[in-house]
Amino acid sequence: RLLRPRRRRRLGSANALCTSGARVAVPRPDVDVVAGHLWFGTLPASRPAIYVTCLRDPVVLRVSGALYLRLKRYDALSLEDVATDVAAGYVKKADREKPYYANFIKRLGAAEPMSRYGSYVNGAVASESARRAARVLDDSFAVVGLTEKYGLFIEMLKKLLPLKGDAADAFWRDEAARRENGNKCKHSTCAVLNALGADARRALNRTVAYERKVYVAAVAVHDRRCAERLGKKVCDAVPARSC
Repeated sequence: RLLRPRRRRRLGSANALCTSGARVAVPRPDVDVVAGHLWFGTLPASRPAIYVTCLRDPVVLRVSGALYLRLKRYDALSLEDVATDVAAGYVKKADREKPYYANFIKRLGAAEPMSRYGSYVNGAVASESARRAARVLDDSFAVVGLTEKYGLFIEMLKKLLPLKGDAADAFWRDEAARRENGNKCKHSTCAVLNALGADARRALNRTVAYERKVYVAAVAVHDRRCAERLGKKVCDAVPARSC
C-alpha cells in the first residue's frame, strides 16, 4: 500500500523488536512502515515488503558514533583531547583478536544464528558477511541511499512511495530535515576526524575495512537505482557531502 500522510508511519517500538538479530514478526497487520536500526530479514511480514536503507561512510559514522555516545564528557574537553581519546579507542580495538567492526555486515549480511555476532568480529566472519551484505543490497533493496547524498535518498523515496494530497510536500520536507540522532557535541565529526593522527587513522580504517566493502557496494547500487528513478543527469549533479 502507498503511504498516506495521515496514516501512522512508524511502529513505535520497531527499533527494540530486533536490534539483537532475533526474528520477530510484525505484531500489527495495519502497520505500513517499520523503521529503525534493524537487521535485514528479521521481521517476517504478512504482506509483500519493500526494503529501503541508507548507509553512511563507515569512517565518518564511527567518529560520529563516538561523539554521540560520549557527548557530555567530550563537551568538557578540547578538540585535541577528544581526538586523543577517540584515537586511543581505535588503536586498542584494531589490536584485538576480533578487530573488525560489524554494523553493516551483521545487519545486512550475517548468517544465523544472529546472536553470535557482536560489535567486533574476526576476519572470516567479516569477509563472508560483507559478501552476503553486498549481494543483499543489490538483490533485495528497492532504494539504497547514502547519507552523503541524503537529498537524493528522499527523492528516490518520493518516486517509490508517491503520496497524495496537500500534506505530501510537508511530509517529505519534514523527512528531509529529520535528524533523530543529531550530534550536538560542540566538536564536529569532521573536526575530530581531521584531528586524528596517522596511527589512529590506520587503526580506524582497519577496523572498518569490511564495512568499507559494503559501503562501496552500496554506492554502486545507489548510483544505479538513482539513475533508474531520477535520471543519471540529476544524480551526477549532486556532490557527496563528507569530511
